[in-house]
Amino acid sequence: MNDMPADTSLDLSGVTHDNRLPAFDVVAFLKRPLVAHLATWKADTACDSPLWFYHDGRDLWFISANRSDTFPDKVERAPNAAVGIVDFDRPTGRFLHVGFRGIARPHPWDADTAIALLSKYLGPDRSKWDPRFADAPESPSNVFVRFTPRTFVARDQSFRAPG
Repeated sequence: MNDMPADTSLDLSGVTHDNRLPAFDVVAFLKRPLVAHLATWKADTACDSPLWFYHDGRDLWFISANRSDTFPDKVERAPNAAVGIVDFDRPTGRFLHVGFRGIARPHPWDADTAIALLSKYLGPDRSKWDPRFADAPESPSNVFVRFTPRTFVARDQSFRAPG
């Protein structure tokens, strides 16, 4: 795998790719259990995958249910990707968006990262997790897709709620 060097970490409090300051705390935003959309390319068509994610301070990590999925192979063949994450709440008018462009690669499974990712969505007590996820951290058939952002935007597109 052609992992990017460690010095490519983005300053998520610094300017975005269009020379703006982020409209909100991006690191705090990424800690929330939101859904990311990973956009990739396959043959002659774009693909979009809604996914849970874990941000380790540098990269975004996504679980691929098992190595036989087409997901890891797709990003290996065409690693350029984009990620969009939105927090939308119509009753309050909240509409926050973070978008990344970068490189996605299959990455070997790591139980600690899996636990961090799944705990973000399912809670810290593994005994209370949905049975579909109970053994996931120890599963030898799972793989990660690791997304290393190169650029980002962070926009507050909130609006005055009706009523």
